[in-house]
Formats: sequence, structure tokens, C-alpha cells
Amino acid sequence: MRDASLASAATVAIVVHGVGDHTSGRILQKAIEGLQGFAGNIANEEVILPHLPELESVFGPATGLEIKADQKIHIIVPVVWSRLRQRAANEADFGQAYPGPASRVYKRLLDPIFYLIPAFINGIRSIPAASGAMRRILVGIIALIYAIIAPVFLFSGFLFVCYLATYRVTLDKTNFVWWRVLILLLFCWLLDWLAGKVSIVLDFVGDVVGYVGSKKHRRKAEERLLRIIRATADAAPEAQILVIGHSLGSVLVTQAILQLKKTEEFTRRQLVILTMGSPLKSMSWFFPSRILSPERLLVEFRNRNLVSFWANMWRDADVVGRALGITDGQQPEDAVKKFGETSLGDGTHPDYWADPRCWKAVVNYLDAVANETVSDLGFEWTVTAHSTLTAEEKEELSLILAKRTNIVFLSCGVVVLTFLYLDHVWHWSSWLAEFGGFVRVAVGVLSGVVGFVLVAKYLLLTQTVSLPGSTRRVILHDILREPSEVPGVTQRKLLARNRIGYFIEQSCFRVVCAVGLAAVLVFVLWKGFTV
Repeated sequence: MRDASLASAATVAIVVHGVGDHTSGRILQKAIEGLQGFAGNIANEEVILPHLPELESVFGPATGLEIKADQKIHIIVPVVWSRLRQRAANEADFGQAYPGPASRVYKRLLDPIFYLIPAFINGIRSIPAASGAMRRILVGIIALIYAIIAPVFLFSGFLFVCYLATYRVTLDKTNFVWWRVLILLLFCWLLDWLAGKVSIVLDFVGDVVGYVGSKKHRRKAEERLLRIIRATADAAPEAQILVIGHSLGSVLVTQAILQLKKTEEFTRRQLVILTMGSPLKSMSWFFPSRILSPERLLVEFRNRNLVSFWANMWRDADVVGRALGITDGQQPEDAVKKFGETSLGDGTHPDYWADPRCWKAVVNYLDAVANETVSDLGFEWTVTAHSTLTAEEKEELSLILAKRTNIVFLSCGVVVLTFLYLDHVWHWSSWLAEFGGFVRVAVGVLSGVVGFVLVAKYLLLTQTVSLPGSTRRVILHDILREPSEVPGVTQRKLLARNRIGYFIEQSCFRVVCAVGLAAVLVFVLWKGFTV
């Protein structure tokens, strides 16, 4: 790689990652994928950034991505900051030094076990920062999960596999059966998949409590980001500086920029902020003493004259980052001029960098900033949010409704089969038999009525919508055929709600099925290996 100078750059995008992107190489690789999907012929090259010593590490100098378009040079600077959680730091170092399957095994099986105690300590520290008794109790429960439930889950699965593999496969030569090995491999694959799903949740919550609970680590991350912003401004005096934050990185970006002083160079050349998949609204609601709300941030940015515009983007099936919904009651017109947000469409929380729609929105955003029409872009996003659904989106919504209905009935079937199996194990029907036939019939009828009401109510809520200003609910299939009764903004919200609902239900159903299959395999393995 060659050295690159920031002095000739028209735009410098400082990219701050969220949970799961703990190496600069990973961020740049995802960015290249997204740029190629957006504009396949765009010229891009990984370069060394010698003027940013803050980004250097033991693995080499700072690297970035140089993009040449329209006879201008744009540079992407990835920032890895999440060393506030030791597991993230080890994952970054180990993954960068030893990439490949070995790092995955280390990450899934060994690494999570040894760094749950620091997350537990940070969770305890975060309890006073939560607002209200119920939120503090919830944070305390999360801390106990790190201290008790997660280690038990990881150790029990690891020890069970070790027991079967060591004593019942390698040593038991006389009673060796080939199908036992296949079932053991299937169980190990399921355990790895479940551990990966659990690790994602533990990583995100661990980063949140690490950021909120440790003032030392939080200040250290914010000061480092500010040094990078200042160094970038000095090395690129003519460039427009765009600070992009994804997930928890968006919280770091918005909170850190408030530490800039009015006397700095940014009072003349304001920053431009872009947040993606941001949990800022929920985190400020949960920890108001540590995280400023989006509304307060916008007021501070405007009063201090630090940020020329703040854009927020999210994807409809993102359970972490949603619309911030900023409204400034004192000066609503100025709020529109300083802030705008839009949905990128369907998609979940990870891999925003690899999404071509994301980079298309970034390019449009930068063009609007360069042409000083960014407020018009904000109004354009507002108009888009109020537009009616297209034919393709109506077809997608109809398909999602059918899939959600199928998941509901499949879930009911799983529940019924589970009760039948538990009745076979614990003999519930024999207990009811002691109370006579009338009680058995009454319990059966009551259970059926309750189940039917719950399913019908769920289907009613997911497949109907209340019209604005009216108590009447309309069936979604009627809306798809005659959408004139429902405003465009309601249709958009309806599509987004069903996208995220389908994602949550599908994920829960997969996890439940995987846990059930793992339990069955444990039973089969135990019976088969101990005979």
C-alpha cells in the first residue's frame, strides 16, 4: 500500500464502528463491498495514512480507503475504539494477528468465558445511571446474567461435548457406533450456532454497560475520537469532514463532539454528522444521566455552532437502531434545517457498511452538503416518508403477512407438541383424571378458548391497522387492494412494523427450534452413549 495525503481530499469520512467490527480491515472490506454494489466502476484503493498517528497500532500504520470520483478524492478513515470491553480488544488483536477459522473457534468457545466478570462489574456500575426502579432492576438482572446464566450455559455445553467426545467416542472402542459421532457433530454445530447468537446479544449489552458504567473508559474513547477529528482537520484543511457512527459508535460520536470548544477551528468549518442504526434514543431514555437525548443534542449542536447538519438513517428490521424522531418545539423550522432522517428500507442491524443503499444515501448527503442544499434533502426525506407504497412494496407486505401467519400457527403446533410430550413425561392427564371427567373437559375447553383468543388477538393486531383520527380498524388486505383510505405515512409505518415483527418472530422461532432440537439431541446422545 502507498502513502496518501489528506491535504488534497475533498471529503474525509471518519467511520466509527459499532458492535462486531473490531478491526479496521473488516470495516474497509465491508465498505468496499458496499461501494462496489452502489457503483461497480468507482476507483478505490486501500492506502496508508501517515498523518494520523492516533490510528497506528502494533499491527501496522493507520490505513484508510481512497476513492476517486468526479475528479475528486474522498478518503474513508476507520476508527476502532471499543477497547472499553476487554473481549472486543482481544477479538480485534487476535483476529488481526490470526485471521481464519482459529479465531472463530477462540471467539465462540474460549474467549467469552473469561471476560464475563468485567461485563458483570460494568453492569453493576450501570445500575445507578438507570432512571427509575424498574430500569435499575432490569440492569441488575442483566448483570446477574453475565455472572451466572451465561457462564453456566457456556461451561455446561463445553463440558458435555468434552465428556462425550473424550470418554464415549475415543475410548469406548468396543461399543463404538458411527451414528453417535454424526449426532455429536450435529449437536456441536447447533451449540456453536446458539453460542454465536448469544454472543451477539452479550457483546452489544456488554459494550453498552461498558460505555455507561465505566466513566474512565468512556472519557478515554471520547478523547481519542476527538484527537482523531482534530488531527484529520489539521491534515485536511480544505476537506469537508463527515463523522459517521454506526450503532453504539453513533452514541460515542454525538456525545464526544459536544466536548469540542468554540475556539477550535470547527467554529469556522462545521462538522457533518451521520448516524446509522443508532440506539441513541433508547439509551438516553434508559440512562438519562449519562447519555443526552437526541433533542438536547440537536439544541446543543445548534447553540454551539459545531455541526452544520445531522442525518440519521436506519433499516426497518433493525431492532437496535430506529428513527430518532427529533422535534424542536421552540424552533421547528430550524430543526428541519439542522436534522433529517430516512429509512434505507428493509434490513437488519449488522453490516451497514456493506449495504449499497447506505453508500448511495451517503453520496447524496455529501452532494447536498457541497451544494448547500442539505435542508432540501431533509424535506425530500420527509416527503418520501409520507409517500404511498409502491406495487412491489404492497406485494412484499402481503407476503410478510402470510409468513407471519404461518409462524403463528407453527408456533401453536410446537406448543401443542411440547405439552403432549410433557404430559407423556409428567403424566398431567393422570393428575386431572383424579378430579373427574367434568374437570378434565372444563380444563380442556378453557385451555382451547384461551389459546384461540390469544391467537386471534395476535392476528388481529398484526393484520389490522387503526385509521388516524378514528377508532375503526381496517384489515391490511383491504388496504393493499384499496389504499386510498390510509395516509402514506401510516402505510410506511405499517410496512416497517411488519418487517421488524417478521424478523423478530422468525429469529425467536429459529432459536426455539434450535434449542428444542439441541435438547432432543442431548437426550438421544445421553441415552445412546450411556447404554
